[in-house]
Amino acid sequence: MDLNDTEMKKAVIIDVYSRGNYHEVINLTYLMMIAAIYDKVTYIAASSSSAVMSDMLQSFGFSKSNITFVGKTFAEEEVKNVSANKFGERLKYSWLKYYYYMKQPSDVDVFYNNNLFLAISLISWLSFGKKNKVFCLCHNEMEVIDPRTASRFSKKVSSWYFGWIFRHTVLPEKFTFILLSDNIKDYFRRFISPRNAARIKSIDHPYLRLPNPLIGKLEVPSLGHNIKIGLPSSLKADHGIDFFRQILQETQNSDVAFYAISLVSECIVSPNFVDLGKTDQLLDYHTYNAYINCMDYLLFPYDIESYKITASGAFLEAVWNNIPIIAFRINYFDSFFRMYGPMGFLFDNKEDLISFIKQGRVDKEENALFYNNMKKAKEALHPERVKEKFRTIIEQS
Repeated sequence: MDLNDTEMKKAVIIDVYSRGNYHEVINLTYLMMIAAIYDKVTYIAASSSSAVMSDMLQSFGFSKSNITFVGKTFAEEEVKNVSANKFGERLKYSWLKYYYYMKQPSDVDVFYNNNLFLAISLISWLSFGKKNKVFCLCHNEMEVIDPRTASRFSKKVSSWYFGWIFRHTVLPEKFTFILLSDNIKDYFRRFISPRNAARIKSIDHPYLRLPNPLIGKLEVPSLGHNIKIGLPSSLKADHGIDFFRQILQETQNSDVAFYAISLVSECIVSPNFVDLGKTDQLLDYHTYNAYINCMDYLLFPYDIESYKITASGAFLEAVWNNIPIIAFRINYFDSFFRMYGPMGFLFDNKEDLISFIKQGRVDKEENALFYNNMKKAKEALHPERVKEKFRTIIEQS
């Protein structure tokens, strides 16, 4: 699979965060588009991540002839024993991002596929004349620009920092931050100085579904219920776990079982719940995706203010695997429903959402409609379709 002939010169992707888990499929689409635009691409990441990316490209038949993978050991040696304090972790990642930026030759465009955090300041003021273009592909953690999202200490510090750097400083022109929808871009711009608005761009969230040999072979534990509902995103104190406990409590006597497929921050004991991960690490992509395919629905038990500035790869997993979702009428989900048609069920209040789950029903006619709408979304979000806007942003930066 070749997206196009390359035209530009050199690019490097610096990824000090990924560890070869299921989020790599998001980074894969970035790599595909960048490799289609540039003559030479270097991918710097943990050895585990580099190996997974290389294997995924091969599974798609994508030419790797212009990509060089540079596997690093910082995942095991430099970052493995970081403090549980998220801020300390972000300090380490920020330093690594700055360090590898400084090592790049002057004729290379630099890409990051997650948040820069304090590296924004380091690259702005301590790059000693380096003018390499910097593109930050922001699919997570940008929501801290809104102080209302900051509940924990680490997020409060990050929120203060983002407010200061985007509202009270003028970012160098070499920076471009690319958010994953026009709606997210417009919302983010509400919190920043107009002087920095030109630094904020957007593309649609590109996505692909990898061939998976585990589908049909990996099964979830049977709990004696007919309807299986998966939780594909993390559950934690400020991210849906309290409402999910309420759902469990009120649906114990229904024909529904729940399966956590991502991280759960607290121990949950219930006769109709199974934590499929049971570790503090994300599942690898094939296992995660195979569990997704075992589900009748995917549940996002997050409040209406969620996903204002953060895209959801888990939602796109639902779309790519034709699994209807259950969620509140969150603007991010609703925007997809408005563009492509319903792909599940969105609710305006807790009572209606819980009532629907308690019904324990699957309607084949409804699902056929959802599948058709999901097909339209998949066509629109294929990297081949998204790449041209991405190329325009790069050329105009």
